[in-house]
Amino acid sequence: MIKKVIICFLSVLFLLLGKVSYSQDAVILDTNKIERNFGNKLSLYTDSQGLKTISDVTSEVNFVRLHNDVPNLGTSNNAYWLKFNVLNTSKSKDYILQLPLPTIDYLDFYLLDDQNQLVAHEKVGDRLPYSRRNFDNPIYTFRFDLSTGKKYAIYLRLKGGEQLQAPLILGKGSDLINEISNSFMIFGIYIGIVSVMFIYNLFLYISTKDKSYLYYIVYIFVIA
Repeated sequence: MIKKVIICFLSVLFLLLGKVSYSQDAVILDTNKIERNFGNKLSLYTDSQGLKTISDVTSEVNFVRLHNDVPNLGTSNNAYWLKFNVLNTSKSKDYILQLPLPTIDYLDFYLLDDQNQLVAHEKVGDRLPYSRRNFDNPIYTFRFDLSTGKKYAIYLRLKGGEQLQAPLILGKGSDLINEISNSFMIFGIYIGIVSVMFIYNLFLYISTKDKSYLYYIVYIFVIA
């Protein structure tokens, strides 16, 4: 009898420890907070040949845990796989992941459920047609559904000849859509102000032939 009680106790203990361990490693989505720069939740695998597929890396044991908020992958011809777990404890199902580094040549997004089944895949990149993107946005943006209480794994494959970093942003779809709209509005106001300054100084140059206005026009054009 005592032996059975001990076995039951140890089983419950291991189960609880497993949940705690997963919670510590996963990005927990339970509030309206937008998660930013959570690189310390990520693991990295370097594919020096660039030939690994998602089926290969899901069983790969050589992932290395990262500790920087923004992973810096350097410059090379390697393909880099980033992996992190997500646990959705909120009522919202609509989420967006962003990677605001528009110079990545090739970027693959994979969403897998707790059975390692592929739920979503999207392939974008600076070397691929812009029309492939689901969002008309230079920032790589992936939108997907996460069922409440369910565990998921997200894999990102990055490849490019320039400096690679991964400043990730993850949040509810509605919240990040509002951020995107606000950033476009601010950018539009900025372009409007610069355009007015350009036209005004162009008019002054035509009227006065003063070269200082011409230099200022060139300066405005360059910074814009």
